[in-house]
Amino acid sequence: IYDRKYDYAVLGDAILWKGVVNVDGKFVAPPTYLNVDSYLSSIQALCILAPQTLLASHYPIMRGQEVADFLAESRSFVQRADDVVLRLVGEAKRPLKLHDLMERSNELLGPFTSIDDLAYCMSAHARKYTALGVLEKLEVDGVAAWQMA
Repeated sequence: IYDRKYDYAVLGDAILWKGVVNVDGKFVAPPTYLNVDSYLSSIQALCILAPQTLLASHYPIMRGQEVADFLAESRSFVQRADDVVLRLVGEAKRPLKLHDLMERSNELLGPFTSIDDLAYCMSAHARKYTALGVLEKLEVDGVAAWQMA
């Protein structure tokens, strides 16, 4: 929600920075987007609006440069996740299952206290590159897995 009159945006969980942190500042969960392009479009839309104040579910109120930094770091996470998926699948000696992709990417993107939520963004990036013909989706032991096309 964007309010032009008062120049603020309310995000809810639409954009989740580099991840959600707990009260100690440790990352507990990564951004949980399901579609890479849609998520980037949301970030871009807010960059264009450039609200003075940003209200998000899991973070303190952001103002001024904090808003721009939050959006830039959110975009950077997506770019790193892109690189990580391609690197991990490319280095794998066999098709890489989603769970393996999640485990191997945790240290590179977080680390997060629980890897379960990495399923969202890792599968989103794998789907993106499968649609582009860069990766090939297979089924290994009844589970989705990817290899370079």
